[in-house]
Amino acid sequence: MPDAAPLEPGDPAALGQYRVVGRLGEGGQGAVFLGRSPSGDPVAIKLLHEQMNSDSSARTRFAREAQAAQKVSAFCTARVLDYDLNGRPPYIISEFIDGPPLYDVVLQEGPFEGAALERLAIGTATALAAIHEAGIVHRDFKPNNVLLASDGPRVVDFGIARSVNSEQSSVTATGMVVGTPGYLAPEQLTGEPLTPAVDIFAWGATMVFAATGRSPFEAETLPIIINRILNEEPDLSRLHGTMRELVASALDKNPRRRPAAHQLLLRLLGQVGAAPGPAADRNDLLDKGTQIAAQLPPPPPIVTPPPAMPSMGPGPSTPPPMMHPGPSTPPPMMHPGPATPNPMMRPGPQTPPPWQGQGRPTYPQGGGYVPPPPRKKSNAPLFVGIGCVAALLLVIGVPIAIGAGLMHKVNTSGLPSGFDGSWAGNATPTSNLAFGTSKSHEVDLSLYRLIKSGNVRYETCSGSLDNPQVSDDDKQVTFQQTLTSYGTDQCLSPSYVTLTLNGSSMTWRMSQTAGGAPLATGTLTKQ
Repeated sequence: MPDAAPLEPGDPAALGQYRVVGRLGEGGQGAVFLGRSPSGDPVAIKLLHEQMNSDSSARTRFAREAQAAQKVSAFCTARVLDYDLNGRPPYIISEFIDGPPLYDVVLQEGPFEGAALERLAIGTATALAAIHEAGIVHRDFKPNNVLLASDGPRVVDFGIARSVNSEQSSVTATGMVVGTPGYLAPEQLTGEPLTPAVDIFAWGATMVFAATGRSPFEAETLPIIINRILNEEPDLSRLHGTMRELVASALDKNPRRRPAAHQLLLRLLGQVGAAPGPAADRNDLLDKGTQIAAQLPPPPPIVTPPPAMPSMGPGPSTPPPMMHPGPSTPPPMMHPGPATPNPMMRPGPQTPPPWQGQGRPTYPQGGGYVPPPPRKKSNAPLFVGIGCVAALLLVIGVPIAIGAGLMHKVNTSGLPSGFDGSWAGNATPTSNLAFGTSKSHEVDLSLYRLIKSGNVRYETCSGSLDNPQVSDDDKQVTFQQTLTSYGTDQCLSPSYVTLTLNGSSMTWRMSQTAGGAPLATGTLTKQ
């Protein structure tokens, strides 16, 4: 039986067919209770306070959370089991996740590294790929919203999620920004329409936190955090190899240059030798990611520290005045010391962390964790009063201009037969714009027929191929190319690659625009 505080006078004894047995947490806008289903299984019950029933915006956020979570595959979030959005108060019944938040684990056990960091990255990228497949932009992806369950990471708290097609800004009509400082993408601060790229940026920042224990934009005050997000490059010195490359691309200031979630997942799986075959579809990709993520050993129980002694000196700084209540936990970078214990976590014996090679401890039932309720003093989600600049429509994978009548709409069933697989060859630049040099470059690329995308690596950069446009005779495909450079020479990104099939070889052409003059050409052979 998971631990919970006793019910208080006025607490409900039951909601629908679910018995309420204890309190797990409370905030300014609502509370989370431990409940029992008719079959006796533990559930998390989230409901609004009675006084919030007349707040239409609070009820709307609450309803949106239930609807968004229901659309997402159960393997990557807490399943919504039941809800009543018209009740007084409205409530949501969800799966009780037996695992602590990534934030608490890093604070207690230290940063992730090596295979554990790779598996964490794969699990969270898999979850984001599934969330985006469901047409949802989470908008508040952060360490507190990643729970480390026994079967892999789960992403929770869809309270401010939106549809991918909503084209809604993160800036409200009153000029407030919704999100968590330190994990907001630049476009969330400048009022641009929502795209899945905001979650990719937050994923990159979360991976930096997992590897270092700090947000990449951490600072003492909110204005400095915002300035760093908008204008400064993050310190990625603790990351190495492919992980550093992918995190750098995820934290690109330009949302068009960030990879899609499934592209992150493809690269991460390839790094651990688990990339699916060329005929794999997106379901195969998610299945593979889930399998690898499940190998992440469960963390030891989170130990609740004893109550702090009264301070004789200056107390902790109060949140900046622009911080307003929201439904999520405080951002890590706003706390210089250990996190305040979450009311859903109970003390337990501390064991060595499994990512330091000490086996797989059993995580006790009493250590379960559920999505946090709103907090009265929360720093996040953040509502920051800033001026709203003119919104620019930025979407991942914008439609490519169709040139010379050679291209038609993308083939919805996959790439034409013969393109899938691994290809290699050499490219000769006709302009330094392609690779930042006139030197020839080796080209290695992998194409996935059913996923309709690919990965490409050159000598000084690498990245993804997306949004294919296929010729009428199925012999030519043009991809939009997004690259991350890791040498002194800068590769052109975004750019376009046109591939023309010729038996066991194909011509390769790179251009600045779809159908534009070639900047580099070459011939690739199938490997």
